[in-house]
Amino acid sequence: MPRRTQGVEDLVSAAIANLPSPYGQDVIEDVCLEIEHNQAWSDRYGQLRNELGRNVVNNWIGQYTKRLRLTSIIIERKFRLF
Repeated sequence: MPRRTQGVEDLVSAAIANLPSPYGQDVIEDVCLEIEHNQAWSDRYGQLRNELGRNVVNNWIGQYTKRLRLTSIIIERKFRLF
């Protein structure tokens, strides 16, 4: 059974993949700006906001951005070891 916030995670994944690496300190803001400036992502954000509520979507954007950022940092460091 998919999570209620799976759409938010998918949206964040797409936005974060579009950011240059290494990520800056304001990566959550950068993800939000990517979503805002991409019409398809902005439309999806609006749909998710209507389904889940603004506070839920915005909080999960932050949570998923942190998780995906940490995952990418861990993967980068593993590759540097080899």
